[in-house]
Amino acid sequence: MEFASNLLFEEHILGDKKLGEYQFQVTKLFEALLKPFRKGLERNRLNLPTSQISDHLKTLNGITVNVGNMPKNEDHRRFVTSYYEDLDLESGDELTIVNLKMRVFETSRELGKLGKPVSNDPIPFRGDVKLVNFNTIVISYPALIEPYFMARGHDVFKFSKVALDVSYLLIIALLTGNCQDKTNLIKTLDDHNLFGNSQFPCDKDYMEWDVAQKYSRVVFNLVHDAYFLPGSGFDQSQPNFSDKSVEQLFFLFSAQTIPNSDFLTMMPTFSKTFNCSSVS
Repeated sequence: MEFASNLLFEEHILGDKKLGEYQFQVTKLFEALLKPFRKGLERNRLNLPTSQISDHLKTLNGITVNVGNMPKNEDHRRFVTSYYEDLDLESGDELTIVNLKMRVFETSRELGKLGKPVSNDPIPFRGDVKLVNFNTIVISYPALIEPYFMARGHDVFKFSKVALDVSYLLIIALLTGNCQDKTNLIKTLDDHNLFGNSQFPCDKDYMEWDVAQKYSRVVFNLVHDAYFLPGSGFDQSQPNFSDKSVEQLFFLFSAQTIPNSDFLTMMPTFSKTFNCSSVS
């Protein structure tokens, strides 16, 4: 009962002020993450057809972000009450009966969508961050816990796991066409040629390890640019609580919050930041 749980979390844990802060901070982060995508597409370093770039920009501009997987323009309590109105639970039901009723209810909800236009209403999902209908990135409340998302503190700490997850989904939303089209998209967004001569896989639904590492570097570099490019709207000043530079703090915090972050040491910006040779 995700929506009921979300409502309880909003009303009894977050409150209106904290909920508003989450929504503001996530929206601001999302808008910053879009900028390097737009910049790369508009630069069009591979000279792709104008129509293809226009389609990508149209898709990108149509993507929105949703905090907590709850409706934006509807009273949340009213939405939850309406959503579960056909769910018949009794106070004496055992857990197995509750599970059975929930499965019947969820199946009925899914079958009810057949033959109908795609709805803008939230849909239940399991996970932290997900792309829904290729036009909405949903960030669940569990994904926004510290340190994976920092609504407070210096802005350098707001670009970590959630920012990377969102950027991955933005690329997924743009990955259309054949494998060469997908490769071209990645390279169009790859200002530092981090993807090299690699190709998006054509005959398998996964990337080989070395290709995945390069792909991760491309996505992370987009997050890096979203924070450090002029006009990002985020504070890049040196914090007074550390003698580490903002660039160093960016990489150190990313390494602490991003799983499987070995690719960070392969970034040219990493070697420049720490004055060392990058690991290839």
